[in-house]
Amino acid sequence: MIVAVGAIAGSDGLLQGLPLRLRQDRALGGEQLEAMIEECVAKIRRYLPDEAARDRIAAAGRARAERSGYHNDAQVAKIVERARQLIPLVRAAAGR
Repeated sequence: MIVAVGAIAGSDGLLQGLPLRLRQDRALGGEQLEAMIEECVAKIRRYLPDEAARDRIAAAGRARAERSGYHNDAQVAKIVERARQLIPLVRAAAGR
């Protein structure tokens, strides 16, 4: 069974290094993959019983995400702005 760890925007480094290493070396050897899984398991064992630490990490991650513009309003604004730029080009190409 393969377990994939995805990067979480604003996670403040808790698991960010793991996806980076996966991107850098897609052909992980057994020992490398095992070490990464062990690192994940260690973090799970550390933080699963510590709700206060998880809450602090979540709050820091949310604040970082908001400061970095990852929140929904900023992302939707980027989409709307890009659509406004593209619509005239599409209309012009269609002869309208």
